[in-house]
Amino acid sequence: MTYDEPFNWSRVNNLAARHATGDHLLFLNDDTEADTPGWLDAMLEFSQQPNIGVVGAKLTFPDGGLQHIGVTVAGGKPGHPFYGYPAKHTGYYCRSVLPHNCAAVTGACLMTRRDVFAEAGGFDEAFPLNYNDIDYCLRVRKLGYRVVFTPHARLIHHESVSKQGVYKDELDAFHLRWGEVVDPYYNPNLNPETFDYRIGE
Repeated sequence: MTYDEPFNWSRVNNLAARHATGDHLLFLNDDTEADTPGWLDAMLEFSQQPNIGVVGAKLTFPDGGLQHIGVTVAGGKPGHPFYGYPAKHTGYYCRSVLPHNCAAVTGACLMTRRDVFAEAGGFDEAFPLNYNDIDYCLRVRKLGYRVVFTPHARLIHHESVSKQGVYKDELDAFHLRWGEVVDPYYNPNLNPETFDYRIGE
């Protein structure tokens, strides 16, 4: 496909989904590279389960630091637990090395079934660069599906190499839609600012 409109991540992927023919859709950033064999099968293992709507992968930076093991939405703000920690860090109750439910996963490597994508209405093009993936996952969860992270799909993510920027209007739009959304997988006694599961003060 050729896309020559102003960049809008959500629109690009919605258009691509309309042309795809498979039962499972993989959204994969152009700044990622596979770090383990069988990573696609590892995601499909969960995506084909009827009660799971979205699957995310384990992403690390080129220097080995953790970038993504699922997304937490604490205090209405999305964040990446243990961001930048060493790749071998096991996380809170081994969350970085075990499959687990989470509030959302990053769109840098996200698998979802075609029927779920259609039911949820795809990505919201009102979020051209940020929070489109989080918004999609929250809408999918609202439909009754689970969002799952699997550590068995590992990729290196050269984060924001091709596109950069976080825009306040997108965060404002996210807050307007979701408010102080409660993350069922992040204990309210934990600090909502650090995203590393430390006790709140």
